[in-house]
Amino acid sequence: MPQVYKTWQTKKAGDLSLAMMLIVVLSTIVWLVYGFALLLWPVIVANGIVFTLSLILVYFKLTFKQ
Repeated sequence: MPQVYKTWQTKKAGDLSLAMMLIVVLSTIVWLVYGFALLLWPVIVANGIVFTLSLILVYFKLTFKQ
């Protein structure tokens, strides 16, 4: 959350690696599939939050051009 807030506040995403953010999004999707398959709500909730924040950072990276 601090990274999302700082990026939103400064409108600068040059230091973020798009490749790394996409890796985080993909790994979070895998964890979400696992969580839903076994109905593990802590895994689902935690990774749902990470997934949402990661997508926001990807959006910022693509939107805030420097």
